[in-house]
Amino acid sequence: MVIGDEDAFESPTPIDTWFGLPLPPQPRPGYYKYLGDCIDKTTQVCGVKISKAIFGNGKLDDSACCKKVVEAGYLCNRALTYILAKFDKFKPYASTIFQNGEAIFDQCSKTKMVIGDEDAFESPTPIDTWFGLPLPPQARPGYYKYLGDCIDKTTQACGVKISKAIFGNGKLDDSACCKKVVEAGYLCNRALTYILAKFDKFKPYASTIFLNGEAIFDQCSKS
Repeated sequence: MVIGDEDAFESPTPIDTWFGLPLPPQPRPGYYKYLGDCIDKTTQVCGVKISKAIFGNGKLDDSACCKKVVEAGYLCNRALTYILAKFDKFKPYASTIFQNGEAIFDQCSKTKMVIGDEDAFESPTPIDTWFGLPLPPQARPGYYKYLGDCIDKTTQACGVKISKAIFGNGKLDDSACCKKVVEAGYLCNRALTYILAKFDKFKPYASTIFLNGEAIFDQCSKS
């Protein structure tokens, strides 16, 4: 699955419109059921505030709603931003949607990490350039250590193929590398796409980076 456990996606969607717009096709059966459960956890009142923050300045000025964001979890946050970016009306703002969604979860989880476990972020970065470019500032201390561990899991050879797919057609035509993507986990996939979109050179392609990263993980988790 792109988000959450497979069992969470078995029920059909309970809704067919949102924002007064027809819903995009589900990535998997039951995706909207899962998203509906996420909205139940945050409450509809907070859901409205979260959506406004996603389309606004990326800041959620409500401590009670912030708490619900963290309690619902990162994958619920990711489910929301992923599907918002699939609406035809919102596709031009996809990179803003993804980045503001990350910023909101980061803000609300001040004592936690956006990606992975807190302990994984304690060591300083072992690298200072990538793609021959200076690295963007770390989201948190040790972020690049965590990302380096993810790359170790997928191997550098597969990492090159994954990067080419992210900047290409969003398809990874290597079953062995696909297996490593799934074994490394969704959060490693997210760590990679998140930091790629932070490079000044790649910012114009942020929405493609995020969407292709999702497509690759979705493809690889099917096999």
